Amino acid sequence: MSEINFIVEGMKCGHCAATVEKALKDLRGVESVKVDLDNGIARVELQDEDTDMDRFKQAVKEAGYKLVGTK
Repeated sequence: MSEINFIVEGMKCGHCAATVEKALKDLRGVESVKVDLDNGIARVELQDEDTDMDRFKQAVKEAGYKLVGTK
């Protein structure tokens, strides 16, 4: 299992965090997601090593937010 910390812009409230969390959890291979709203970080645990950034960026974009990088 591996872990990635994504920096997400645009989250302002608990609903925003929940939306990003759900968008990322729905991706294949994602074991769990925990969003730190105060720091704008989404911590994603993966079942495998598929870390194709484009699929994460697209999921966050479709949810209405912007994934700007990793931490």
